[in-house]
Amino acid sequence: MVSASSKRAFKKTVKFGQLLKVIPFSWDDSSDMVIYSNSRLQTGFWRFIVLYLYFQAGYQLRIVIKESGDPNVPFDSYLKLVLHFVSRLIGLLFHTFWVFQGRKMAHYIQQFFVLNDRFKEKYMSAAAEDKIKRCSRIMHGFVYFTVLQPVPVALTYVGEFRDRKYWQSVTIPHNIYPYFVPLCALDEYIISVFSIISAIVMGTVMYTTVIMTNIWTSQLRSVLFSGIIKNSVQLKIIFKIMCSKFEQID
Repeated sequence: MVSASSKRAFKKTVKFGQLLKVIPFSWDDSSDMVIYSNSRLQTGFWRFIVLYLYFQAGYQLRIVIKESGDPNVPFDSYLKLVLHFVSRLIGLLFHTFWVFQGRKMAHYIQQFFVLNDRFKEKYMSAAAEDKIKRCSRIMHGFVYFTVLQPVPVALTYVGEFRDRKYWQSVTIPHNIYPYFVPLCALDEYIISVFSIISAIVMGTVMYTTVIMTNIWTSQLRSVLFSGIIKNSVQLKIIFKIMCSKFEQID
């Protein structure tokens, strides 16, 4: 099961993304649950970033194709360009999925936590505590990574702002470009958070699902072998408890 500490870590991640408006989700304090944001400002700004990242990806893809096989381009410079392009592209793919399935994703996360709470109330053992604590530590690590990892990305931009992998170095006149560096560094931080947080949210959901499923099956196995469940009717009742909430998903 997912602990209250793990849920708080996930809440911090969502609230940070909500603050920067780089995800379509928000945290509803009244229900203590993630929801698809009702803020037009948040979802509008998020969709703008998605379009902006498509522009960046198109620009970088053109450079990657243009310089492929060029003997005048150093390998390490080309590798940095490719890695920068791929890292942004992965995040963009997750956000594109949310454009079409964001509401269903929010609903799934809601049902995930509801089901976890229902199961935790009925079946909980000391054997599961180590896995739960480990899950909590990892999820808190995700929070720190989301906030701190983009910092060196922004600093790298400050040191390499004239590199051709940044579209600003080509489109903004060179005589005024240095004055835009602080603003563009902030842009790099936000875009980096945008790219990372999508993978963190999706990864957290998948990771906690695996952990919770593992604990559930272990608990059910122990209950079955303990003789508490004596017939198939009781087993069906347990699975009905586990799956009842998911029947509401379209």
